[in-house]
Amino acid sequence: LKWAVDNDTRPGRFIITGSVDLLSSSLAPDSLAGRIKFIELWPLSQAEIQKTGAPFRLFDDLFAGRSIDRDAVTAVSRAELIDQIIRGGFPDFYAIDSEMIRSQLLQQYAQVLLKKDVKDLLRVHKVSQFADLLSYLSLLSGTIISHTRIGTDLGVDDKTVNHWISVLEQLFLVRRLRAWHKSKLKRHSRRSKLFFLDTSLMLALSHHSYQSMSQDAKLIGTFVENYVYSEIVKTLACSMAATQITYYRDAAQVEVDFILERGDKLIAVEVKAARTIQSSDLVGIKKVQSLHPRTAGIVFYGGHELVPLKHNICLIPIAYLWHDKS
Repeated sequence: LKWAVDNDTRPGRFIITGSVDLLSSSLAPDSLAGRIKFIELWPLSQAEIQKTGAPFRLFDDLFAGRSIDRDAVTAVSRAELIDQIIRGGFPDFYAIDSEMIRSQLLQQYAQVLLKKDVKDLLRVHKVSQFADLLSYLSLLSGTIISHTRIGTDLGVDDKTVNHWISVLEQLFLVRRLRAWHKSKLKRHSRRSKLFFLDTSLMLALSHHSYQSMSQDAKLIGTFVENYVYSEIVKTLACSMAATQITYYRDAAQVEVDFILERGDKLIAVEVKAARTIQSSDLVGIKKVQSLHPRTAGIVFYGGHELVPLKHNICLIPIAYLWHDKS
């Protein structure tokens, strides 16, 4: 490839695809730096599934300080939202109506990745313990993870856990988020949160179901947060502007789910599955605004109305993430 590209520089002659980021693995003999453009193909977004168009202007408008489009958003019931979460965005699986069959296929998909790509391509030993890690992480999604604690529970050291999670990132299954700090250097020394890139796989590996989720407010809150994260990253992938995603948590346990950053501007994002929002839900956003004045705050929630509040904060229905505003 290197020889071919150097001798004919026309772009787009080769497309290299796969379920593993081979250029980040030990098998890649050359980085192809300067000769290749990376495009991450995420699971389908809800906007793609419903064919409503890409609503990435929401974040572009917020970063630019423009007013948010307040057109009516089609109401999504709690049952419909849970159904979207458990179906996920894998093209081969989301349209399967049987929850049991879909879950079995997703578990088999994970097993194939572990037995083939992980063992043969990424050279991971102790595959059975590695499989345990993937299921273990499905129960920790959205939380701050401790490599030492995970290693103790699985019987491996923290360096092995860190390496194995990196492998899962190469497989495009999970992502780690660093903590936001005013000092960018200090972000590298803080613990990370972990999220799955598809909620249907997370559901299958954690052995939860539509019924268990609909009966447990804390559980649905966890899945809604992960779901919104995955929709945000898919939406931002459609924008030409690079956006860094982190989270915020201070010593007093004041938190913000996500911090979106472009240049010197921030958007502090809270996710709430509830249909009503309390003033206490805005504490984290206001704290980040006190640290960084150029911060807009938004709360994605289970309600149906877009509601501007004081202090440059807005309540936005979760359905706005796939609402067609073109």
